[in-house]
Amino acid sequence: MATAASRSPNPFPIPTALINPSRIRSYLMRLPLFTRFVILLATVFWVLELQTVWSVIEWGSLQPSKIGLFSGGLYRLNTFAFIHLGFFHLFFNLVCLIPLLERFESEYGTLVTLALFMGPLAQIPAIIYIIINYSVLGWDTPVVGASMWIFLLLAVESIKTWRSNPTLSIGDIRIPTWIWPAVLCVVTSILISNTSFLGHACGVLIGYAWGLGYIRFLAPPEKVLRWIEGKLNLLGRLPHYVSVDQKTYGRYGVLPTAEGGRPGDHNVPATKPMALVFELCMPSVACDHVNATTISKIKASRKSPPPSHSDFVQYTCIDCPVSGSFAYLGRHFKKSQHEFAISSVSVFCGQCNDLIYHPAITRMPPTVKKRKLAQYHEDEESSIAANTSARPCGREGVRGLFNLGETCYMNAVLQMMVHNPLLASYFLGMGHPVHLCPISRDQDKKNESDSEDDESSTEKPEQKTCVACGMTDVFSDITMADLPGPAHAVNLLFASWKNIPHMSGKQQQDAQEWFIKVVEKLHEAVAPESSNRHHCDCFFHKVFYGRHNSEVTCDKCRTISTTQEEYSFIPLDFKKQARRKKKQSADDVKSKAVIPSVNECLKAYTAAENLSPEQYTCRNCDAPRSANKRVRIRKLPAILCLHVKRFGMKISNGSLMQEKYEGRIDFPLVLDIAPFTTQPKDKSQKFIYDLECVVVHQGDHAHAGHYFAFCKEGGKWFRFDDEIVSATTLEDVMRQEAYLLFYSLRSIGGE
Repeated sequence: MATAASRSPNPFPIPTALINPSRIRSYLMRLPLFTRFVILLATVFWVLELQTVWSVIEWGSLQPSKIGLFSGGLYRLNTFAFIHLGFFHLFFNLVCLIPLLERFESEYGTLVTLALFMGPLAQIPAIIYIIINYSVLGWDTPVVGASMWIFLLLAVESIKTWRSNPTLSIGDIRIPTWIWPAVLCVVTSILISNTSFLGHACGVLIGYAWGLGYIRFLAPPEKVLRWIEGKLNLLGRLPHYVSVDQKTYGRYGVLPTAEGGRPGDHNVPATKPMALVFELCMPSVACDHVNATTISKIKASRKSPPPSHSDFVQYTCIDCPVSGSFAYLGRHFKKSQHEFAISSVSVFCGQCNDLIYHPAITRMPPTVKKRKLAQYHEDEESSIAANTSARPCGREGVRGLFNLGETCYMNAVLQMMVHNPLLASYFLGMGHPVHLCPISRDQDKKNESDSEDDESSTEKPEQKTCVACGMTDVFSDITMADLPGPAHAVNLLFASWKNIPHMSGKQQQDAQEWFIKVVEKLHEAVAPESSNRHHCDCFFHKVFYGRHNSEVTCDKCRTISTTQEEYSFIPLDFKKQARRKKKQSADDVKSKAVIPSVNECLKAYTAAENLSPEQYTCRNCDAPRSANKRVRIRKLPAILCLHVKRFGMKISNGSLMQEKYEGRIDFPLVLDIAPFTTQPKDKSQKFIYDLECVVVHQGDHAHAGHYFAFCKEGGKWFRFDDEIVSATTLEDVMRQEAYLLFYSLRSIGGE
């Protein structure tokens, strides 16, 4: 906050951005609505101040003598925060304000933030300033700028920090963490001239009051907000609006769909140490829906033989022979009023909508040794019970992923995986038991032997290198709804570095290449002895791999040569189709379709191709011949990856340079792949795919820029930008310039 008398007569030039512009653009594009409004209004007032006819500062500054209940000027209690003395004053205030205000709005919602900062949180500190400055000190100092809001929000954040970390230790001195905004207020007044210490101090005071809960009653009631949102359909009409139900927890990217418990809210009934040890290994905890009848049904169902396709970890209803994934069983439970399904190891509760634990029905992993269980004595048992939540665990929200240093390419692909029901069924249903993994066990033995040989060594044990174990950790971490913060994929990142050396290190990578390689390593982790992948029947081949049928017909003897090739993605020639559409639009004036579509790219991919004699030698003729080649899809994966080819090379100034092909591609929500298969006339559901994820790239080439993803969860679309998660609309998703498209097969069938 600056005094109006310190106004600079000349505006300052706008400085150019010196840091990654794509990251800045990405950050600004995801700012919530009220934060955008503040930026816009402050900029408009600064532009208006450039003219000399009317002084915006004299009109809207917080000047005590011009404000009164009956004399007018009450609007100044709100306008002063949007007015600044010059560009530098505006720029530095916005740089400090934006992250704090965006965090506040993401936590409390757009309506609450609007009501508070156009009301009490702006007006109360302004009124206190007027009383002290004018009535007590006898001054009449006008002030402008958003720094009162900045110090208010800093005080709110300091109280949050103080609650979790009361003191900061510097040597033997312990400094309360809540004091830093007050210290910064004093330091700012000393180092920067023409700043209002009193204005900043008023902001700090009200920030403390809000953070400690003394003035929380000033926030509008949640019932009123829900009524306003529902009547006006604000979430559907306003982009970047943060609603009451879909607000995030700070900037941590958790968007809850229901109230989640916190550790310590309930206590677990005392059980045996063995049960507690296994409970901590499970992805969920106690369930209140289990009774004696349910236990007897589950035990009886366990005596029947397991399903034939157990590698898909499908769960079977205990009341009927229906089997399927979590999503399919959820629909079955709604229709039949059944409640539970089981696999060979776990139990799925329809009311909890997740795997559940109960000591009478959950089987122990075979490798848990009694020798280790005996180590948990009574003190440890009571400590575990006192700190374990007993709420029914469910996937109650969506969570972001920390960027571990240029790892947005990995985060975007992982969000697709963790929100796919089939993969969730596998990894959360102990499809890859970490305790049985031969790769991790061999590495553990190696680390133990190394530590025994050199007990004095301070070198840390080598990280586990199993990609499937790392992926299991990600699923376990990201589905812990009790944790409000973003998840991390450290173990998976190190495992991928170990297994994919050319993609190791903290630099940007191509998301499509990482997806291909990590799927290969997942296959190697679960089927290390399979040398012929064409006949591999493991889970990951059924999910990610399909097969092409390539037919080459000799033009002379009409001999057909057929080969099959495996694929984990289908490339779409975006550049070629974009040029064709552009040319078509230029030739036909009436044509308005200039955006290539996925179906057109797939049609071109499976279209007949002419081969010259230099390209093909007929085995029947035993001579080079011209031929006709056609590719058709023979086998479908459960998850289909379409790669929009956006990167290529161009010649510039005599040298090759990378280039990116910008522009939209029209992609459908429902994709019928039958016309591009060996059975083009089949109209059954086994060829229907549903869009699950869209990965977008911003930047000049694949190894630079930024990746983020749009995924569907619970019928709603969310944008995942590293640790930031925001609700979005279907229209926003369909406007994206897709780089990777992931479709999920509706019906798991044969070839």
